[in-house]
Amino acid sequence: MLHAIKHISIRLWLTVLLGGLVALVSLPVMQKPLGLEWALILAVPVFVTIYFIIGWVFNSAGHQIVKRFIKEADVWERAGNNRQAEKLLRKAVSVCDSFLLSPFNKSERIRGLTGHMARFYLTQNDAGHQAQSIIQAYLKIRPQDQDVAEAWVQYLAQQDGFRKEHETLLYRIERAQSKRPDIQAAIARLYLKAERADFQALQTYRRLLESKQKLEKSILVRLAELLLRHQRTDTWVLSVYLAAHRLNPKQDQYLQGMAACLHWAPDAHTGSAVFKKARTLLSDFDQSDIEKMSATFKPIEKPVPQPRMRLYQSLASQLLPDLQAAAKRIAAIPLRWGAAVAALVQSIRAYPNFKPLIRWTVVGLVGIGLVVFVLNTARHLLQSRPTPEDIEPLQVVEVTDPFTLQVAAYLKIEHAEKYVQQLKTQGLDAYWTVAKGAKRSWYQVRVSHFADKDSARAYGEDLKAQGIIDDFYVANYQRP
Repeated sequence: MLHAIKHISIRLWLTVLLGGLVALVSLPVMQKPLGLEWALILAVPVFVTIYFIIGWVFNSAGHQIVKRFIKEADVWERAGNNRQAEKLLRKAVSVCDSFLLSPFNKSERIRGLTGHMARFYLTQNDAGHQAQSIIQAYLKIRPQDQDVAEAWVQYLAQQDGFRKEHETLLYRIERAQSKRPDIQAAIARLYLKAERADFQALQTYRRLLESKQKLEKSILVRLAELLLRHQRTDTWVLSVYLAAHRLNPKQDQYLQGMAACLHWAPDAHTGSAVFKKARTLLSDFDQSDIEKMSATFKPIEKPVPQPRMRLYQSLASQLLPDLQAAAKRIAAIPLRWGAAVAALVQSIRAYPNFKPLIRWTVVGLVGIGLVVFVLNTARHLLQSRPTPEDIEPLQVVEVTDPFTLQVAAYLKIEHAEKYVQQLKTQGLDAYWTVAKGAKRSWYQVRVSHFADKDSARAYGEDLKAQGIIDDFYVANYQRP
């Protein structure tokens, strides 16, 4: 996810930079013949095209650099300088993790590069933990790679044993390499070495026997002993007991296992050739002897059904524990949610790339915001403005009244405008004019217009009495 955010963020930044320059140059030119709406519509595919061109350039450059590093690493490996070859392969990995390759191209390229590195590390005698991690990561992706799978299984066979995290990978390899008996046998040896008789291991043993491969005597003997210890009476197990008995006829324990298979086997399988051979070997024993021999292999008996209780007692005995368990679960919900939230916060903080992820997420969001800002700015700058022909002329009302009231005068225009707005909020017809003197200009605030001085003076006294104005004098009307 961090790689995807990094790649997309840088592509967005470059798209904004290049696309913004192209848009600011071309949109004014396109606006005149096409209009603003069509110019903005055509700007969208320009940004999209630039975005994909940048991605193509990045991916092409990344592929070429990775190929060059792999080619140079092969040369150094053939020359015997494994340290330099490993260094170049790690550089190729760093290129795949950089912003050059897109997430889709990275998955394809990293798969091939991981396979190359897995083959390289399998040739080394001192492959460390990190090298083993790379090999296992590749086999999880491609368990059907026969060469790498065989070499890794052989490597595990030379070690003290496989760890818990290897079990799932071994199972995937065993399923993918079902037509390779040698790999099946190698995995079976690992399971026998660990004395495993779980479902996964038993399926491996069964498939190995069904492959008709000639098995080593030691594998057959160890497998028969393991199955006897776990008292297995599966249908295919009988062939293991027979093979082990042929190798060691004096061991009576194999006869005991065959007797158990004959006694507990389903009727559908008792007519096969393997069962006939087992009966021939056990012909000297009567049915009572076979039952005694198979007594220790007896399956677990099913519980005997108990008499039915009364309906209400049965319902009470069943519902009461369920209700108690439900109450406990409901009471534990806040604790579970709190623990889950705490565990989630802890896992996020423990994530090794937590800080880079946050950083590149912020970069990506800023890049997206910058794209929106550039588009809005271009739309605002290029929006259509009314032409002089489109503007309707104002209706000029001719005023013939010769007098007005001047209520204030200021040296700064902003003071006059502020006072005019204040008077207008009180319903007065206020305005301001400028009177230019020899050294300074005065911005005069005036109110309304009147036909004679008496009516003007009376209106001014009324405003003064209401406290709306401080003082006034009658002046000649001259509206700007």
